[in-house]
Amino acid sequence: MCGFAASLMGGTSDHYIPDMVLHGCTQSPKSWEANLRRDLSLASHHSLLDQEVSEAVCIVANIDTWFVYHIIS
Repeated sequence: MCGFAASLMGGTSDHYIPDMVLHGCTQSPKSWEANLRRDLSLASHHSLLDQEVSEAVCIVANIDTWFVYHIIS
């Protein structure tokens, strides 16, 4: 995979990086969840698409506890 699509795969990082489609973060959700909620809200109000976006969604999974949940704008 190359180009723009590859740039959306964030890999694993020690901090939250916005605008990634797939991203692993080793920090506790307490340290980045507020930023993620803000980014989702901004994404739903200021869409880069030609169409209006009603909401933005993120699926969060903890691979240590196998706990999965979603965050909605």
